Amino acid sequence: MSHLHERKEKICLNCGAILTDRYCQHCGQENIEPKESFWHLLGHFLADLTHFDGKFFVTIKYLLFRPGFLTAEYVKGKRVSYLNPIRMYLFISALYFLLLMGLFTYSGNHLIRMSQPKMDSTTKTIQLNKDIQTTRKILDSLDTPGKAISKEFEPTTIAQYDSLQKALPAGKRDGSFEKAIARKMIKLKEKGKTDGKEQILRELIEKFAHTLPYLLFISVPLIALLFQLIYIRHKEYFYVSHIIFTIHYYCLYFLTLIITDSLDTIGGSVHSFSLLISFISIAYLYIAMLNFYKQGWFKTLMKYFFILIFGFMIVGLLFGADLIFSVWTMV
Repeated sequence: MSHLHERKEKICLNCGAILTDRYCQHCGQENIEPKESFWHLLGHFLADLTHFDGKFFVTIKYLLFRPGFLTAEYVKGKRVSYLNPIRMYLFISALYFLLLMGLFTYSGNHLIRMSQPKMDSTTKTIQLNKDIQTTRKILDSLDTPGKAISKEFEPTTIAQYDSLQKALPAGKRDGSFEKAIARKMIKLKEKGKTDGKEQILRELIEKFAHTLPYLLFISVPLIALLFQLIYIRHKEYFYVSHIIFTIHYYCLYFLTLIITDSLDTIGGSVHSFSLLISFISIAYLYIAMLNFYKQGWFKTLMKYFFILIFGFMIVGLLFGADLIFSVWTMV
């Protein structure tokens, strides 16, 4: 309860309801004088901070060591004692990508750790994801902007490139993806940048890293549809239940990524330990499904593989669409 004096007027300053107690029965706001001191404001901040910390650590403890428990609590209506699933996802995913941007930088066709010299031959690197590697192959195949353009005349402006494309037969013109890359390379050359391919990859990685948390969040309702399909005969589970279950798993997955990426920066013998954590994060899903949906181990195992296969397909398609969109919006 606040140490500020209660107002004599029994009208809520927030919603205008007639009050019968110190707290509004409609919106919950305390009926106190609106003018407050700096120390009172600071006290509120510290109280809110410790309250958040307490809920955060309790929630993380259950998330890590009791798979499926938080989702079961949410479905039962026990929600005040734990962090809201969506708020927790946004916080943990933001924390991960801040860590990712702090630990790695782009060099050539690799992500290299910021904590080590770029030219050190012993520097450990992480191969770019398949989407970026595919883009790299396409870029390497473009010796000049436009695969079908004669090498005797390389266009130096967008207008020249478009004119040459129009002059070619329809079957020999560049596709939409190649047009976007070619135009981007011409623009970079106009600005005096000779490393066009490397610049495009850097921009792609930056765009991809910024959109990835939202991309995974978009996949949540789609993954939840898969759970709805395989548990359609179990009427006690609603679509929202599957959404909360998926969000909780994503939170766990981001936490394991934070741990493994942090361990990888150390190197040495901890690398094998980070691989073990990655394996545990995949097995975690099966245990969580056992605990939450409460079916036999064999049925759950079959549904687990179904979720893995089609879940990866959904995420892969979203990643591909995001890659194409990133290239399209670069020009």
